[in-house]
Amino acid sequence: MNSSTPHASELVEQNPWYLCLLADRLKLVRVIGTFALSLGIAWFVGPEDFGFIQASLAMATILATITSLGIEDSVRASLAAKPEQTTSILGTGMALRAAAGIIGYAALFFLAPHAASLKQVWLVLGLFAITQTPLVMVWWLEQSPYLHWARLASLASFSITALFLIVLLRHGAAAVWFAAALVFEQPIFALIVFGMHLKLAPYEDTFVWDANLARGWIRESWRRLAVSLVPFAFVPLTQLLSLWMASDDENGQFSLALTFYTVGVFVLYAILKGRGTARSVERNGVYTNVEAPAGIECYEAAKLGWIVALVTAGIASGLIILFLNNEYHRALWAVLPLSFAIVPTAIGWLRDERMQRAKNDGELVKLRLIGSGSNLVLAGVCIHFLGAIGASAAVAASSLFINLGTTHYSSEASRLARAQWRALILATVWLKRRSHTVPVGGTISPFPLTNAQS
Repeated sequence: MNSSTPHASELVEQNPWYLCLLADRLKLVRVIGTFALSLGIAWFVGPEDFGFIQASLAMATILATITSLGIEDSVRASLAAKPEQTTSILGTGMALRAAAGIIGYAALFFLAPHAASLKQVWLVLGLFAITQTPLVMVWWLEQSPYLHWARLASLASFSITALFLIVLLRHGAAAVWFAAALVFEQPIFALIVFGMHLKLAPYEDTFVWDANLARGWIRESWRRLAVSLVPFAFVPLTQLLSLWMASDDENGQFSLALTFYTVGVFVLYAILKGRGTARSVERNGVYTNVEAPAGIECYEAAKLGWIVALVTAGIASGLIILFLNNEYHRALWAVLPLSFAIVPTAIGWLRDERMQRAKNDGELVKLRLIGSGSNLVLAGVCIHFLGAIGASAAVAASSLFINLGTTHYSSEASRLARAQWRALILATVWLKRRSHTVPVGGTISPFPLTNAQS
């Protein structure tokens, strides 16, 4: 074992949050910062305009995922395998994403709503499809030894955007300006990344198109695109359905509830990643991919999901009551079913990890497609009768099937599904017992105890 391994092991065991915060270019930090700014925007613009912005963001998220073409893994693999072809790899990747983004943005003109104010927000946020192009450069930066530069670029662009949003809040800007500020982050990010590229690779100042490379990536990427798009599509699609079917006020209520749900899910994912790596290091002393029995993994994930769900519901209720209750009183009730949806999401995340490691992407896509379709039907009925609360209930119900269901009725798939449902029931019983045993002021840690702590 080399000399660097004990230091890494000690760092992770003592502070698993370190992994959570650094993962994916400080994504957890940016998500929490965006959440705080979203609350400010919701408070300032009111439910109607906030619903417009969030629904347009949902559309932009789906569009940006589609126009990414699913080439990320192919680009990363090419950069690692053929570093001498960096100029052609980066040039081809950016050209593909830029072309797809332009075509996708042009399609928005046919799908844009007729209302002038909403159409402006819709088309401005649709620029995400084009401004995501520089992410290809980020994949190059994330190759060692440039990972810390990618984090710095991400943090700098987010900080500038946050300052811009704060200025808009102080000066009472219209909703379309907030949409422009959110899109503004990517061009800033692009300038910083390109500047770093010129500094770190001064002799690679040109980008080359390689048609053969592009054809190979596209042939490989369609399944990956489906796997990356379908898992999270049902929530943005519900947001768009709410915009279409519900009143503007009800859509704003649902949008605020989804904002709390989204940050809760990202925090959950970060903890699961940090916790899994910390436990792997504790058992082996090195970074390895140790897979515990399915029942144990699901049970521990379900307990963690309940903790995050209760914290999310508590924080959401407190903030809405203290700061937003006058206009967002129905969001208080819409948050509750969405908080419950975090629990099966925790269990389903581990199942998805196992299935992807087993190269069983087809089963994942099938599950997500069926779940998304049933969610749209259920959401359509619930939104019609219950508005924001109905949309939240539909997402929670669909989350149970998507994360705890199976369409592949082999013995292994059935055994995993039974383990997931059993874990959900046992974790619920554990939570009830724990609520009577935790002393006042006590906490439940989401991380495993180290030997020293125990």
